[in-house]
Amino acid sequence: PEYSDGKVVVDAVAKSAVLTYEIQPAAAAKTFVDAFAEGKAAAEFVVKTLKTRAEEVAATVSSITCPADGQIEVKAGLEGFDPGVSVGLSLVLTDENGNSIQSDYAVVEKEEPVTVELGGVVYNAAKMADGRVWMIEPLRFVPEGKTVSSNPGDGNGIWYPYTTAGVAETTEEAIKARGYLYDYATAFGVEEVNSENYQSFEGAQGICPDGWYIPTKEDFFGLVGNGPKAGTFGPAKTDAPYYDTAYEAGRITALDADGFGWTFSGVVNRTSAAATGKYMTVKTTAANCSVEDYLDKVSMTFLMGSTANPSITASTGNIQFAGLMSTFTASYKEGKLSVAWSNYLSGYPLRCIRKD
Repeated sequence: PEYSDGKVVVDAVAKSAVLTYEIQPAAAAKTFVDAFAEGKAAAEFVVKTLKTRAEEVAATVSSITCPADGQIEVKAGLEGFDPGVSVGLSLVLTDENGNSIQSDYAVVEKEEPVTVELGGVVYNAAKMADGRVWMIEPLRFVPEGKTVSSNPGDGNGIWYPYTTAGVAETTEEAIKARGYLYDYATAFGVEEVNSENYQSFEGAQGICPDGWYIPTKEDFFGLVGNGPKAGTFGPAKTDAPYYDTAYEAGRITALDADGFGWTFSGVVNRTSAAATGKYMTVKTTAANCSVEDYLDKVSMTFLMGSTANPSITASTGNIQFAGLMSTFTASYKEGKLSVAWSNYLSGYPLRCIRKD
């Protein structure tokens, strides 16, 4: 293993770890990766129990790449790996002739959970592959002076989650799972968003806990990237850790594998000041979704962001902010996550990001 201390530390909710190994001769690295991809070579982990006992941990080889001559990068899928636990992993490579080599052990540790408290509620958070700490559940905070509404058409500014039939769900279970839906004025903690102030909220704390803020457009790009068809979002950014070439954006299953826990919270859709807000109820089906746990859920959800669209002027009456949008189609059956513009009057779930 290519680690001076032989240790890899993963986030408390991660179900995988990436380990880098040095191989000599250098040309053998790419040769093995190619053979593995063709099914002519095999790789497996040997798990060793350490002082912090983890007898039920199982490690499987999810993928192998060759980032540089003489190196292979292996993603280990981890099951039964609880926070605070450490295990030793040794990699065994076997070529098509049955010859095997085994690495020294690398120690893999799982961090204790990251949490943050707001309004008496403790929220779980996690460091994702972008190196940032994100809330992994939606906010369910009611600001002082506000009440939560069951009517998406009343312009209230904070609404209950809802069923795929468009009926508000007021149970504690539903609220914890999918959070409240906020318009931008409520999330930013101001009386109104207007032509005078709409470009002043980028990176604002808003109703997030101290030390946290509403994500910016660049925070979302740093997570999922954006493809060549980015339009008003500028040049393609394909080096984000969850960018998927086939999707030209992020893939929900990839984030969830690292513990992001995407929630199908939906949207209160209100397109203008003259329009009446409505719960969006288009749902996932077997025709547009291949993940069993994602079926029969509201297909479109926006996570709200704080970066305003500079091309929107006061005359349009349609101020927009960058958000992270889910899309399910026959081409994106694992759920596409892309940055899109969201109307300031509509209602969205909010996940805060920690200042670093």
